[in-house]
Amino acid sequence: MFSTTLMALLGASICVAQMSTQPANLESLVDEALAANPSLSALQKRIATFEKRLPYAGAPPDPMMRFSLVNVPGVSLDFGRTPMSGKQISLMQTLPFPGTLREKTTAAKEVVSAAESRLLDHRLQITRLVKVAYYDLAFYDQAIDITRENETVVRSIAERALARYEAGSGRQHDVLQAGVSLSLLSNRVTGFETSRRLAVVRLNGLLGRAPDGNLEIQVNVHVQDVTLSIDDLLAVAEHNSKTLRELTHQIREWEARERVAQKTGLPTLTLSVAYRQRNAVPGDPAVGDDFLSAGIGLNLPVFRGRKQSARAAEARATVQWLQARFEEERQRLGTELQRIVVELQLHQSEQELFIEQVLPQTEQALRSARSAYEADLVDFSTLQNAQSTWLDAELMRFHHAVAHAKLLAELEATVGISLQDQFVQRPVDGGRP
Repeated sequence: MFSTTLMALLGASICVAQMSTQPANLESLVDEALAANPSLSALQKRIATFEKRLPYAGAPPDPMMRFSLVNVPGVSLDFGRTPMSGKQISLMQTLPFPGTLREKTTAAKEVVSAAESRLLDHRLQITRLVKVAYYDLAFYDQAIDITRENETVVRSIAERALARYEAGSGRQHDVLQAGVSLSLLSNRVTGFETSRRLAVVRLNGLLGRAPDGNLEIQVNVHVQDVTLSIDDLLAVAEHNSKTLRELTHQIREWEARERVAQKTGLPTLTLSVAYRQRNAVPGDPAVGDDFLSAGIGLNLPVFRGRKQSARAAEARATVQWLQARFEEERQRLGTELQRIVVELQLHQSEQELFIEQVLPQTEQALRSARSAYEADLVDFSTLQNAQSTWLDAELMRFHHAVAHAKLLAELEATVGISLQDQFVQRPVDGGRP
C-alpha cells in the first residue's frame, strides 16, 4: 500500500515537472498574462470601487428629524404655564431641482465606463508587451543557436588550422586568428544569453511570476501581410480605440457634472411638517389641543456666481480640454498607423531581400571560401570574413522577421482589435550552408 502511494506521488511529481518545463506558446502566455497580471487586477479592483459609488451617487438627501421644547418659561420649565408651550417633533426633506440626481447618476456611470475602457486598453497593451517579449525571446533563442552552430564550425576549422600548422603546412597567424574568432563568438553568445535573461525577467513580470523563474518558449515567427489599407485601419482604430472610448466617457461625465452644477444653482425645495404636544392651560382657546404645522422653503442662491456657476464653468472647461485630447488622440492614431505600416513594409522587404538574395549569396561565398581554404588558395581571414558575413546575414534575416511580428502586435494594440483574419502568412525560415 505504501509503495503504491509512493509510486503514485512520484509519478504525479514527474508529470508536474514535465508540465512546468514544457515550452510555452504565444497564445498560452497571453492568456496567462491576462489572467494573472497584477496591474490588470488593480484596475479591476478600481472599477469595483467606482461601481460601489453608483447606489449613493444619485440618492436624495436624507430627511431630518428635530425634537424641540417650544416656548417654555426659562425659570420653571413648566409646560402648563402658557398655552403656547409644548414638545414639538419636526420632519424636513430637501428636494433637489428635478433632474439633478439623475445627472449625478449619469456622471457616476460614465466614470465606471471610462475605467472599463481603460481596463480594455490596458489588456491590449499587456497583450502587446507579452508578444514583444515573446518575440525577443524567440530572436535570442535563434541567435544563440545560430551563433553556437557557427562557433562549432569555426572550432572545426581552427582544429584543422592547428593541425596544418603542426604539420608545417599552415600559418601560425591562422591559428591565432581562429582563437580570436572563437573568443568573439563566445562573447556574442554570452551577450545574447544575458539579453535573453532580461527578456525572461520582463516576461515573468507580465505573467505575474517570480522574476528569477526560467522560461522556455516554442519559437513560431511568421511574416504576415496586412490586407487592410491605411484608411481601413484608421477607420477600424477610430471605431475600436479604447483610449478614444475612455475619452468619450470622460467627456460625457463632465457634461453631466456641468448640468449638475447648473441645476444646483436653481431653487431647491425644503418641505417640513411638525407636531406639537401641549398641556391644558386655563384660558387656552384651543383647550389644550395639540398643534400641527407644515411649511415649504426655498434656498436663495445669492452666491451662485462664486459657487454653482464657477463649478459649471470648470466642468465646461474640462469638457473642452477632453475634446482637445480626443482630437489629439485621433491625430496620434493616424500618425502611429502610418508609421507602423511604413515600418512593416520596410521589414517585410528587407526580410524578402535577405531570403531571396543576401542569404543565397553569402552561403555561396562561404562554401567557396571553405573550398578555397581547404585547397590553401586563401588565408584564414578570408574564410573568417565569409563565415562572419553569413552569420550576420542570418541574424539580420530573423531580426527583420521578429521586428515585423512585433510591429503587427503594436498594430493590433493601436487599432483595438485582433487582425489575425486580415493577415496573410509568409515563410521565414532561411537556409544553412
